[in-house]
Amino acid sequence: MFKLKNCSLSCSLDLKNSMDNMEDFKDISQRTFERIINVAHIKEYPKDAILYYENDIMDSIHYLLHGCVKVYKINKFDNEVIVNLHASHCININNPPLINYHALVNKYSYNNIFCLESCRMLSINSDAFKDIIKDDQKLSLNMLDRANKVIEDQEYIINTNMIYDAKAKLASLLSKNPNIFNILNKKIISQMLNISQETLSRNIQKLKDENIIGLDNNKHIIVINENKLNSIFKIE
Repeated sequence: MFKLKNCSLSCSLDLKNSMDNMEDFKDISQRTFERIINVAHIKEYPKDAILYYENDIMDSIHYLLHGCVKVYKINKFDNEVIVNLHASHCININNPPLINYHALVNKYSYNNIFCLESCRMLSINSDAFKDIIKDDQKLSLNMLDRANKVIEDQEYIINTNMIYDAKAKLASLLSKNPNIFNILNKKIISQMLNISQETLSRNIQKLKDENIIGLDNNKHIIVINENKLNSIFKIE
């Protein structure tokens, strides 16, 4: 079962305070900020809730303030293929994942979006938000920055799944998120990497044998040699 670290700040439900801290709304005008608040709300979703099925109509964009969601498709063999996985808690309050950015360009969901844990989300009406973006240059620039981050994230996922072997996939994931095994279990991680749990375990052991990763006093996986880890997947 997915386990998320305890939130020491108890995830404030205050809409204004949550938005005040977010990079996407940094330096926008007060009028723009108030317009967004008028078309936004914070909502909680229970564990196992489906936010959208593929091809569902989306009326809002969703920032994940707390929890974990799985973005996936079903292939022609009825197998689940994880497209992305987003986890967030209060420490990320200034830059929470925007889990369906494409709602700003398409009204239909590209994927299934599933709550692995109870989630708290900031939802903003997408049609109204698009109109607000047109009227505030700073907000437009902020959202372009967000789009670049989304593209970089997708490029990373594509490169990981299409170019790297199993060991390089694991090394790349550990380099990007060294605490991943403190957040997610091996079943979810193996699905993310599109490898079997047995293959994942074998490659974890290989990295341990090569003194690239190890265990701390709490038996959590830690990176011991970052240079060696990066050399596994970086092409000079």
